[in-house]
Amino acid sequence: MRDAKKLIADWIKQRVENHETYQCMFDVTIPQLPEMPSDNQYIKEICGMFDKYGIRYWKVDTIPGSFNLNRDWIETEKETPIECAVEYCGVYPVNWDIDDVVRIEELERTGIIIIRVLWIQDDGKLVDNH
Repeated sequence: MRDAKKLIADWIKQRVENHETYQCMFDVTIPQLPEMPSDNQYIKEICGMFDKYGIRYWKVDTIPGSFNLNRDWIETEKETPIECAVEYCGVYPVNWDIDDVVRIEELERTGIIIIRVLWIQDDGKLVDNH
């Protein structure tokens, strides 16, 4: 865990120093159905992080482009963006406590949660992480 923490912290630091960060929105769900994401302990943990950092969010029942249009998601608001360092292996919030960043990465990497990331362009349009 300590090595992952240092590695992620170094990635974030490098992207911030190079002014290579993006304003993002997160859509978060769980792979298991029929449990509602808002009832899931891990989604509650992520929502607690959103609350901690002043990121507004709500429950939505459809995410464009999803295979299953009957899956509930927690979606953050565009008006409270999450500034992130983007790497091929993940999208890391730059203004969060590193322990929270490592935890959200662990939950996503292990398949406990699913995160869809959108970049918020200067004109307000949303672009899939690429």
